Amino acid sequence: MLCDECNEREATCMVTIVADGEQIKRHLCPQCLSKIHGALGQTLPGAIGIGVAGLQVTNLLSSILSAITSVGEENKKEEGPDKICPRCRTTLHAFQKSGHLGCPECYQVFREELQPMLLQIHGRVQHAGRQPLSSEEDQKARSMREELARQMEEAVRTEDFETAAKIRDQLRAMAGEAAE
Repeated sequence: MLCDECNEREATCMVTIVADGEQIKRHLCPQCLSKIHGALGQTLPGAIGIGVAGLQVTNLLSSILSAITSVGEENKKEEGPDKICPRCRTTLHAFQKSGHLGCPECYQVFREELQPMLLQIHGRVQHAGRQPLSSEEDQKARSMREELARQMEEAVRTEDFETAAKIRDQLRAMAGEAAE
């Protein structure tokens, strides 16, 4: 694919910027990526993209936030004062510059600014990870399964296949009980 900017060189980077809920995707060659960031007044410590020889992806979130905020920097004066978290006193500007929130309350204070970014990075804004087990019994059963799995790996490593098979059967029986 050719670079969207110069239409001459092979595009090795894809940059997606979300500003005001609108996504802008550009496929760029390393030279045009450098020119664009230079024009924005941004200096990136690494490159955004995969397959760019000799460049490392560092401070990616901070770089993306800087690029997003530079697009609307002129409008900042019109918007009024900077948002501040009442608990830790982190400002929106400090968050956009560093990419770090100060406390759990910051997630509520900067919710409008975080949602488009989380949606782009994770594909959703709702947490979808593991949930804690509901009872102490469930927690003990999980610990037991983890311990048996560790013992089975050790038995296989020491080539004690008979013991490993017995532990495997125990784990299967436990999985069958949990399914019922």
